[in-house]
Amino acid sequence: MKVAILLPTMGRMEAVLHDWIVRSAMRGYEVVDMKAYGVAPVEGAFNRLHKKFLDSDCDYAFILNDDECPPDDAIERLAEHDKDVCSGVCWHWVSGKGPCPVSLRWNEAAQKYTYVYGSGLEKIDRVSMSGVLAKRKVLEAIPVGTYRHPKLNEDGTEWGSPGFAFWDAARERGFEIWMDFDVRLHHYKSIDLLEVNDLMAGARTETVAWVADKVKGLRETMTDAEIVGELVKMGA
Repeated sequence: MKVAILLPTMGRMEAVLHDWIVRSAMRGYEVVDMKAYGVAPVEGAFNRLHKKFLDSDCDYAFILNDDECPPDDAIERLAEHDKDVCSGVCWHWVSGKGPCPVSLRWNEAAQKYTYVYGSGLEKIDRVSMSGVLAKRKVLEAIPVGTYRHPKLNEDGTEWGSPGFAFWDAARERGFEIWMDFDVRLHHYKSIDLLEVNDLMAGARTETVAWVADKVKGLRETMTDAEIVGELVKMGA
């Protein structure tokens, strides 16, 4: 099993991700570290990596962003499912909702894609480029240049992740998209969104004192009680 780690980056990746890449080379399978340094916008960087992957003899592509870090055994766990495309779960921030999983499924009743809060292995419709393992045949079937920024909504906001167009193209070609919700990625913004998600879960199920202790010092501008109040409000 030969895996290419595709990482479009401006060269400022998280230190924990750098360490993860080093450790990955020692886990019993061949790892090819493919980066595109300093190429902007990100679609240009990824498309360059897509072509570089096709020129290689790698069996899988594991696609990451430079502000994420997967579990050490993420690649093995995703490969065990033997799916065309299998992703770990990564969180992003949605205003008014807090952290949401970057996993969506078409909702016929609502006539739109909605977030999937799943468990274990589930078939879904859309993921971004957040810890996704894809077989070589998938990237061979999708033309280089498919990964692109989406069109803007009328208010100037993007309708979704740039990766959606890429994986939509995979589904259009008959490939299935899966997510293992037990393979959980850290996603670093001003703080780790995975940590925030777990704290919100704690706010729903544990005592206020427990949550206050966990988040103490997270935001110097808020008291513990204010932080817990916000977490409970968002998690309600």
